[in-house]
Amino acid sequence: MTAKIFIDGEAGTTGLLIRDLLAGRADLEIVSIAPDKRKDREAKKALMATVDLVILCLPDDAAKEAVELAAEMGDAAPRILDASTAHRVAPGWVYGFAELEAGQGAAIRSARRVANPGCYATAIALGFAPVLAHVDEDELARPLLPLLEHALELADRDGRAGGRVRSSVGDRAAERVVVDEAGDGRILAAERTVGVLADLELA
Repeated sequence: MTAKIFIDGEAGTTGLLIRDLLAGRADLEIVSIAPDKRKDREAKKALMATVDLVILCLPDDAAKEAVELAAEMGDAAPRILDASTAHRVAPGWVYGFAELEAGQGAAIRSARRVANPGCYATAIALGFAPVLAHVDEDELARPLLPLLEHALELADRDGRAGGRVRSSVGDRAAERVVVDEAGDGRILAAERTVGVLADLELA
């Protein structure tokens, strides 16, 4: 079975990169909206009704609008993979980081809405997730928490990260890191989105 995918925002940097990365996949059909219909709500909703998955490559506000549009479709709404930062810590969304902890891959496979992790968030979470998993029962892990705080502070000050990093240390901090990508980070965002796509079961 060929899964149909609509990349909402395919004309932007991340969207173009994702389209290129998926080119030639016999198991996927990429559908597009006419350029003059990109902001036409009804045209977009009609297209969404024909696909299995929508990949959002939009600014945060536009991504939220697209999700609201899909919500209006009820059970007919497609699955959504959001490459923006809009829904990374939003209720009802699964964080698209299968390596984060046991069971995360299964959660992604069955999810209707998946938030793509950012490049800085992925790097920080991958390094600190093992520490955070044992911080309550392992006294050796506790001294590493200030190092995590420092890593988050550095990412926050780095202009390439977009200057937005939020965390909740001690409360699954690795899952709550949020970073805006800019510049070369968009390449990593595109590659990570395609990686998350591999975790989804579209059939």
